[in-house]
Amino acid sequence: MLKKLSLAILALFIMVVATGVAIVKYNQYQNLQLLFKDELDGRLIPHKANHLGKLESIFDRGIRSFELDLMFKQKGEQGYFEIGHDDKEAKGRTFESYLALLQPYPIKKIWIDVKNIDENNADAVLSHLEFLDQKYSIKPILLLESSTTSVLFQNFSKAGYHTSYYLPTAVINNLLEQNDPQALQLEAQRIHNLTLTQSLSAVSFAASLYPFVKTYLEPLISDNVVYHTW
Repeated sequence: MLKKLSLAILALFIMVVATGVAIVKYNQYQNLQLLFKDELDGRLIPHKANHLGKLESIFDRGIRSFELDLMFKQKGEQGYFEIGHDDKEAKGRTFESYLALLQPYPIKKIWIDVKNIDENNADAVLSHLEFLDQKYSIKPILLLESSTTSVLFQNFSKAGYHTSYYLPTAVINNLLEQNDPQALQLEAQRIHNLTLTQSLSAVSFAASLYPFVKTYLEPLISDNVVYHTW
């Protein structure tokens, strides 16, 4: 009797889980159809497509935009982008290999977060991006994000790339928690100065930073500087 009861409970549990999964998939499908209908699928972009399986899943759903993390690497005189948030995550797959796979598809937007642009490699990074653009025509669809404060980042803007400064999440969240208006104003001024010296197209930030952006940063920066958030 107990065995039959246990089997019945297990069967009921499996049925409930399967129903829940089906409902989630249906809702996801309906949401995607609304995005496609309103042509918003190039503005709402799947995050961190750092693994080929996730990229395939995104494209199987009809989405033609994605975000990924890149590390710039130098091998002799050749530079390249390796996909990954850091050296630990990077497994040797290159950004160019992704671009080659995507050739048959009409891509709407590629958001790249390049983790390690600095004074020492900025020229090499730009040179490699220009090489990739000549080969794959990515410049019009590329959103280039970086946390670099180097003035050399302006060269990417001048070359026609849509550039975005990645606001320091932990720093600003800490200032918000301290509720220090003077420190927040100084941080906003620092970022405003970067938008000028780097000729930025945008700033990008976690949603938790929106109160800072709205209250302190927005009154300072140009209306031409747009927001990208997650």
